[in-house]
Formats: sequence, structure tokens, C-alpha cells
Amino acid sequence: MPPTSDAEMTATAEEPVLVEPFRHNRWANLKLLDACAQLEPARLFADAPGTFGSIYHTLMHIVRAEEWYNFLFTGQWLAGQMSSGAPPTPAELRARAARSGERLIELARTAQPAQRVRWQEDEGEVSLTSVELLTQAIQHATEHRTHITTTLSRQGIEHPRINEWAYLCERRGAAAPRAFHLFAQ
Repeated sequence: MPPTSDAEMTATAEEPVLVEPFRHNRWANLKLLDACAQLEPARLFADAPGTFGSIYHTLMHIVRAEEWYNFLFTGQWLAGQMSSGAPPTPAELRARAARSGERLIELARTAQPAQRVRWQEDEGEVSLTSVELLTQAIQHATEHRTHITTTLSRQGIEHPRINEWAYLCERRGAAAPRAFHLFAQ
């Protein structure tokens, strides 16, 4: 899905450097969700050795984690906590991913480096800086998108190109240098 405005697609000198990776993160999540929404159920619920689980459950895990990261920053669930008893449809999952991705972009824009995020675990309080949690959010989604593309490849399904080069090609359109297209492959 291409950006809808210049403001959405162009980083500015005033913007924190973490904003652009979160734009890519949102784009890659949505691109992968759109591709996977076209799969027949048997393929959507397939998994591959060494991956997190089925494609669907991994997509749900990515979105659930991003909603949790948002919750840790704000203390509020964007769309109510996702229920295990009534898993969302692919369309509902996409809508949740779009919302949480937008909010993570805003958090990357506004979070202060010294800001701390805290929560309770059985062994006590856990505390991270905003930068540490935002870094985890990017790494987590990237790792699990790789699990999904691996599972798709193992099924003989060509997956969408979701690396940064592909993102830049889509953003820049015809103005993207030829090298970007080569690197995207």
C-alpha cells in the first residue's frame, strides 16, 4: 500500500531518526498481511521447522506484540486486548496492525531517550528505556516476518519483497535508482 501523502512518505530533518524505521516496519507488516490474506486456509495455517509457528499465528503474534508495546508506553490498549478465544480475521488483524503501526510511528517521533517503560513480571519490575523498547519492537517484527517469508518459500509461494530497498522503490516509484530495484531482489 503506497503512502498517501508527502508528509507520510518523506522524513524531514526535524524528525527523530527512529521514525523512518517504524514507517518501514508498518509498511512491511501491512504488505505481508495483504499477501497472506490471499492464502487458502491450509497454507495460512502452515508452518516450517525453525519458525515461530503457523503463518497466521505468527502474524497474530507480531500484531499482539506491537499492541503490547503501545500499551507499555501509553497504559491503554488501542483496540482492546486481542482475545485468544476469538482470533481476528485477516482483515481485522490488518486493521489492528495499521493502528498499532501508526501509533508506534508516533511514539518513535515523540519518545524521549531517557523515558522509561515499566511493567511487572513475577520476579519484579522490568524497566527499559524508550529506545530499548522501540529497538525491540523493530527487531521482533523483522525476525517474525522472516519466519513467515521462510514458511511461504518452503511452500513454494513467492513472498512479497519487504526489505528496505523494496520499500524505497515503492516510495520513490519511477524515481527510484536502478540499484534499489536490484538490491530489493
